[in-house]
Amino acid sequence: MIDMDATSIMEFVKEAVTTEVFGVWFLIGAALVFFMQAGFAMVETGFTRAKNAGNIIMKNLMDFCIGTVVFVLLGFGLMMAEDYVFGLVGVPNLDIFTDFGGFIKENASSFVFNLVFCATAATIVSGAMAERTKFVSYCIYSGVISLVVYPIEAGWVWNSQGWLAQWGFHDFAGSAAIHSVGGLTALIGAIMVGPRLGKYVKDKAGKVTKVNAIPGHSITLGALGCFILWFGWYGFNGAAAWDGTSLASIFLTTTIAPAVATCTTMIFTWIKNGKPETIGRDVTVQEVFETVKKDLIFYRRSGGGLTLSGGEAMCQKDFSLALLKSAHYYGINTAIETTANVPFETVKEFLEENTGKQRLQTP
Repeated sequence: MIDMDATSIMEFVKEAVTTEVFGVWFLIGAALVFFMQAGFAMVETGFTRAKNAGNIIMKNLMDFCIGTVVFVLLGFGLMMAEDYVFGLVGVPNLDIFTDFGGFIKENASSFVFNLVFCATAATIVSGAMAERTKFVSYCIYSGVISLVVYPIEAGWVWNSQGWLAQWGFHDFAGSAAIHSVGGLTALIGAIMVGPRLGKYVKDKAGKVTKVNAIPGHSITLGALGCFILWFGWYGFNGAAAWDGTSLASIFLTTTIAPAVATCTTMIFTWIKNGKPETIGRDVTVQEVFETVKKDLIFYRRSGGGLTLSGGEAMCQKDFSLALLKSAHYYGINTAIETTANVPFETVKEFLEENTGKQRLQTP
């Protein structure tokens, strides 16, 4: 009898400790998922042009901040309400305002974790519409998806009264509630805003005849963001673990899967292009020239008499200066002063003479 009592006590202690430990780990996982916001920001900033860096950083910051405010006001109540209408939408009880102490005791962990999941669903869209979305428009989108879209559809899955949950639907770590919804929203947004200006060249019939590369300005930032996201995935996936064995299995998968995928991609590009593309795509002098022309043609400045395709007149000095700086950025050393008012043809010929057919590595 004494042995059974001791055994019961040990089982009780083990269960209590396990519950407490995994409760703490759940919140650590939420913190790791929050840190993924920095990863998204670095990836998107690194793989876009420098002139848009500020806009992208602000969007990644504000989609979380705006999302937090609206999720507090209404989003969480819609998602995890005790009363559900036909399994489709919750009836908010606003306990966070009327009974804050009770809310903290019962729902604080769930609130924090679902908040960072909500922010992840929202920020997926940012990269799909990068460099061609107004800041105010993106802020409105972030508010809407965090206020009603994510709370309602995620409640179908993770609220026990949701219609998908009632049918036994199981979504491990948000592959449907987060990534499918975020990806679909990103696709809709990309279709609405269209490609970046200058990305495609079309003939008179509207058929695409050429696809222009628009290289990012910092492979270093992109790679840093990739590592941050990989690190954050240990929390994103691992927080769904229910015991030590499942946590170890999740960590194993989260480590092996991206490593194998990366090696597979590198081998494929190595075979296809003749070398591994680990630090960026090579560009030619002509591509540097075309990129600068696309960027500056919209300034519509006059004064130097330079006419480009489309009849847009620009100042020679501005264009030459930008072309020289761009060439230097891509690793081409020039002897021409960047303040010199020289025709762009002179600059282009100088670059071609000094580089020949050499392909220049993007940074």
